[in-house]
Amino acid sequence: MCAACWYLLMTTVWGLIQKQLEAHYDKPFGPVSDPNEKKSDPVLSGQAAQV
Repeated sequence: MCAACWYLLMTTVWGLIQKQLEAHYDKPFGPVSDPNEKKSDPVLSGQAAQV
């Protein structure tokens, strides 16, 4: 039980630290999709490999 409480405490503390770091550097951790980036589908654009 003590280990579970310690884990919850440490993950909460690290979450707060990570939130401050991301706000400071304005770069979130992990993959983030850019809504302005256009991703083309090779099948729809006719660039798919012909078999």
